[in-house]
Amino acid sequence: PPAPSQQNMIRHPVLFLCLALSLLVLGTLAQPPSPEHWTYSLTESSSTRQIWTTPTTHKIEVTQTTPPTATASGLSCYCAKNEYEPVQFAFAPAQGDLKLTVSPFSGLHANHSITVHHAHFVEGVVEELTLLDLASDVITLSTTEPTVLWLTVYVPAGATPGTHSTSVMVESDTTISIPLNLYVFDFELPARASYGTQMNIAVSQPDEVAKNILFEHRMTSKSVSWPSGFKPQITWDSAENPNRCTSFYEEPPEETPRYSIGSLAQKYLDGVGWKYAGFPTSMLFQFEDNSTPRLSTFCGEDIGEGHYGTDAYNQQYGMFLAALQSYLEQHDWLERTYYYVQNEPQNAEDEKLAAHLCRIFKAAAPKLRLAISEEPKASINEDPGGACGYDLYLAHLTGLSDFDYIWDRITTYGEELWIYSLPQDAAPYFNPTKVELSGMNVRIIPWASWAIRATGFAYYDAAEWFPGGITGPGVRAKLLREAFEDYEYLFLANGGHPTPLVEHPVDLTVSSVSTGVGSWTNNAEGLHELRLQLGLKLEGSRDDYPTLKEEVLRPRATYKINFQDPNGAPTQAELGGGWLQLEWLSFDEFGTVAPYFCGWLGGNVGTTIVKNLYDDIDGYTPQQKSVIYDDYGRRNTFQFALENGIYNVTIGIGRPRGTGDLQTAIIEGETLVDDALLNGNDGNPTTTVVSTVVDLKDGYLTFEMGASSAGQSSYCFAQFLLIEPTGSVPPTPPPCPQDFTCNSDGSVVPATPDIVVEGPTIIYGSLSLPPMSSVTLSSTLTVTGNFTMPSSGTLNVIVQDSATNPDTPLTIGECLNFGGSLQLQVDEVTTSEEQSLDLADYYCHTGEFSSVAVQSKSCQTLEGEVQYDAASVFVLFSVVEDTCGAAHLVVALPLFGAMLVSLLA
Repeated sequence: PPAPSQQNMIRHPVLFLCLALSLLVLGTLAQPPSPEHWTYSLTESSSTRQIWTTPTTHKIEVTQTTPPTATASGLSCYCAKNEYEPVQFAFAPAQGDLKLTVSPFSGLHANHSITVHHAHFVEGVVEELTLLDLASDVITLSTTEPTVLWLTVYVPAGATPGTHSTSVMVESDTTISIPLNLYVFDFELPARASYGTQMNIAVSQPDEVAKNILFEHRMTSKSVSWPSGFKPQITWDSAENPNRCTSFYEEPPEETPRYSIGSLAQKYLDGVGWKYAGFPTSMLFQFEDNSTPRLSTFCGEDIGEGHYGTDAYNQQYGMFLAALQSYLEQHDWLERTYYYVQNEPQNAEDEKLAAHLCRIFKAAAPKLRLAISEEPKASINEDPGGACGYDLYLAHLTGLSDFDYIWDRITTYGEELWIYSLPQDAAPYFNPTKVELSGMNVRIIPWASWAIRATGFAYYDAAEWFPGGITGPGVRAKLLREAFEDYEYLFLANGGHPTPLVEHPVDLTVSSVSTGVGSWTNNAEGLHELRLQLGLKLEGSRDDYPTLKEEVLRPRATYKINFQDPNGAPTQAELGGGWLQLEWLSFDEFGTVAPYFCGWLGGNVGTTIVKNLYDDIDGYTPQQKSVIYDDYGRRNTFQFALENGIYNVTIGIGRPRGTGDLQTAIIEGETLVDDALLNGNDGNPTTTVVSTVVDLKDGYLTFEMGASSAGQSSYCFAQFLLIEPTGSVPPTPPPCPQDFTCNSDGSVVPATPDIVVEGPTIIYGSLSLPPMSSVTLSSTLTVTGNFTMPSSGTLNVIVQDSATNPDTPLTIGECLNFGGSLQLQVDEVTTSEEQSLDLADYYCHTGEFSSVAVQSKSCQTLEGEVQYDAASVFVLFSVVEDTCGAAHLVVALPLFGAMLVSLLA
């Protein structure tokens, strides 16, 4: 049979992973027959009733009126115990009616169920679902559109594993019997969802019916205890509370149905008196509105100016939080509930307020989980007023960038990351809010979450996924359930949630599907096959973890790409030959088309908003003079098909004339240029060239540029991309002791030079060095740009021959930017006469110096002092005693006027 259709296999921009033209790597299959394709016409079709099927994640379009040419018999589905599994099939346009009958599976489980929905088109794709009464409903076929049906099997806990069969009878102008084959994996999904959700959707009465539907879809509404709740207006500062503002108030039980917080919380969190186990999480209550975190008055106290609260107000509020914490602890709900404190801080003042609220709330109730709509960031967690971390961060997926910091918060402080989408989210990010987008925009959510170590998802208008109201979930709601069940497979395979910076065996499967929120496959057929294979792995029917493997579109070699007008300057001769001259090729059009296999993804690609320019200015290479940019300053992603392997990748960013916009460039998820100001003023260069080593695993190299790290619009100018095969990725060294350099195995060694200059050397553009870096000079080194180091680094400047080169051997054209220390070693000092070194060129923010501690690391005795005026700073030193012929002078520079600190032990 033919391979799966490639119609829906176009890759969306990815930071690392899987793309179109995916072929699945399969191990030896055990129990169930593996489908050789997932999209096919049924051999049971008649001449007047052409029936075909495709995975549910492949949303059938209204224009798909011609059945596929591939054929196979019957319908098949695969699922675990305690899982819902849908099957999608369609009838080609025809005249007439039909009626369906589905017999139960024999020997599966008494409580299994089979339901059928009629799917209707919205925005050109299936979305609305109407539940059919199979005993009476008759379906009228469309003569112009496909008639689409969704059949869903529920396999209860305790069901018999293995193969089960039944038939779908179609009564029309002729009777057709369609085999329905079910394979049940020999494992069971958890009763409660492992993947957290916060779905903002109205839960109207009767509340139990609505909550049954949400629970069955592994979704959690914002407040599961509705129509009561934990907010203080009910449980504390309430006229009905006999001990108002002094004790927690459960509300008295009422006539059935009861609506007191005491009974509703136990019902919907612990399953007391409910047929389900209880929701996994619940928001307790939230901020008043986006700009108002708390009530203006509380227990008779006015909040005062702003939102910080007076001492009296905060004392009253703290008493409530302490009582709430105690109540939750009594019921063992502390770890499953959270107080949603603040929504999307917009500026520094909002972040300062978020830090303040965190501190006072944690002081009153240290065990109470606090949530905020924001990614973990130092401006909140490390506020000067005092460090404090939120327990749950709900972060907009397009704003995530500093994963080192995020993962450190998760591992060090036990904090948790959830993500959320917004309607405006554009490629390369998935967007489940847009009905017209592919089903993979929904199904990929937990896979991408796993890749970035997020454990939940939230959306402010989940009603969009329920076009028939809370009791009428649509296709996207069903696909969300499929997605959340996918997470259960990963959760079971791993024995729990993933851990940042730890490589789990199942990561191999995940990384072949997604490595981030902007890095994911759009191959619906491939994902369904992969999930089947993962199920076999979990039940023990295969030994290894399944993966997707990419077809090699471009072999491993050196590739030189210049971003420019292909018909303009520079010419191929000016470039030096062998360069690909590319502008704004659309990935959707050229990404899988020979000989291109590359292109851009972004909201403005394909419009006149994306442009090119050429700065014909002396002193720059032809590659630096030509640039492309987005005139709206949006983020765009370039995909370049490439055989997997290890490569050294170099990018050029900026323009010769300079720009006041912050420049951001990302290669394979690593930010190489982070909000760089390349304006040519105040010591800033106009262009920068940076390199990194990548281990490519997905068949496409990904380059993102544009917009600031905070997601704000900002021009970015892309010059060129150089890709060179290399041998191996440098190993990640273990932690090294402070003030030492180490080998890759962690062993401490004497510092070795990072740069050795044996003759006059000029470096154009920024020069970046890692911590504990050294420069050994026997002649002059000039950097015509920024000389940058990490804020905690140490720069070791070694002058090999101070007698012949006693003056400043290191010249920085603009500015030396680093927040650590400058360590000057002067070897082979041949005179005891006073020597000097002008530090003014080294450091742009000298501030006020105190004294300098001068100490020899060797056998010479040194004396020194610092002298400065408005123009320059001098280190004056001399040799008092020499017993070994080598001396080391250590000078610790202050950072922005900080106190002087000696690094010598």
